[in-house]
Amino acid sequence: MQHPTSTHIKVLASYYVLFAFLIASGGVIYLVASDWLVQVIPENDYFLQMTKSDFSLWGATMLVIAGLEIWLAVALLRQSRPAKIIGIVFSVLGFIWAIFSLLAYSEVLNVFFVVVHSYFLWVLFYRYNRVSLA
Repeated sequence: MQHPTSTHIKVLASYYVLFAFLIASGGVIYLVASDWLVQVIPENDYFLQMTKSDFSLWGATMLVIAGLEIWLAVALLRQSRPAKIIGIVFSVLGFIWAIFSLLAYSEVLNVFFVVVHSYFLWVLFYRYNRVSLA
């Protein structure tokens, strides 16, 4: 039996749609403007090595990730079990990234990301109305 979708799941799915839009936008910019990016980005240790094909590869990768995020949002709203597992993996990775960023840079924004990913984990473990992982 499928339970009605809770507000918490809708918030989580909305986050994934927003994140997918932002990543897809960056991916399209990387794909379309790779020639321009190679010319205008200041030369530093990282971008000195970047070529047009590197930007195109990053752009294609970003579009694939955006597609996965859209799938995840729809699957979460449908309350599928694989979506719960993938959402937990993404949230744990985001939480670890936020903790390391907080320790390395000590910026207030990283505290926000720690709280957001903690909320996502709480939603997926305690508010997701599908069968538990056990």
